Amino acid sequence: MNLLGKIFVFLILFFSVAFMTMAMMVYATHRNWREEIERTDANRPGWKQKSALLKTENDELQAKKEALDAQYKAEVIAKQRAVAALEQQLKLVSDNNVRLGKELAMKAAESGQLNETSAALAATNKSLVDTDAKLRESLVEEQKMSDTAFKSLVSMSDKYHELLAKFPALEERSKQLTANLAKATALLGMVGRTPEDPLDLLPPPVDGTITALSKRDDPNLVELSLGKDDGLRVNHRVDLHRGNKYLGYALVTDVNQDGKSAVAKMIDRKEPVRPGDNFTTRLQYKAGK
Repeated sequence: MNLLGKIFVFLILFFSVAFMTMAMMVYATHRNWREEIERTDANRPGWKQKSALLKTENDELQAKKEALDAQYKAEVIAKQRAVAALEQQLKLVSDNNVRLGKELAMKAAESGQLNETSAALAATNKSLVDTDAKLRESLVEEQKMSDTAFKSLVSMSDKYHELLAKFPALEERSKQLTANLAKATALLGMVGRTPEDPLDLLPPPVDGTITALSKRDDPNLVELSLGKDDGLRVNHRVDLHRGNKYLGYALVTDVNQDGKSAVAKMIDRKEPVRPGDNFTTRLQYKAGK
């Protein structure tokens, strides 16, 4: 094989590798767009399913709006009918009042013996006038109630749209609060606590002495010189030290009935503990500052 043949063989090999690499890159970056659109996975819905969900949500909102419009129209029609009925009743009362007045005048002219009847009719006339005034007041009140109901409906519609606008921000805030709760739970776990613990977990600022190692089976139990009378409760944390040397911390597991002593369990022991060592709760206040 001469030099030219070798050159062609090398070029064929080089371009074969290059085209194979390009084919692999094309295959690796290929995406089936039909699958992306028509996918029905609940965790990763496709674009077609997302569009259907958004359309369903839009239809529900439109149905709610139409229901509110229908309710408003029904209330307006009912109020209009009530006003029309009151106006009709008012007209009947006014006509009756006029008629009674005419009859009263005719009866008075015909005979003076009808004075008692005339007085009764006058009283009736006064009652009708009072009724007319009351009906007018009732009509005014009904109109005010109708206006108030319309304003209330408008206000409710505005609040509804305002809540729709605030919903994404509220959802994002909910996610932030959930993340903050997880962080707070993790921080409480680092000190042996949970969010369900009572709110009096922060003990009073006191100092005391380890009177003895507990005589129970657990070697991590120690007896404290302070108890319920000094404000200590179960799950309160006490830090143990010998002078300036930090020995670790323990949690109160039992408060004796005498109220003057308690038992705590070592959670984090840096050094061996012995009777005469001291404990304090003040480090928690300093850490809080």
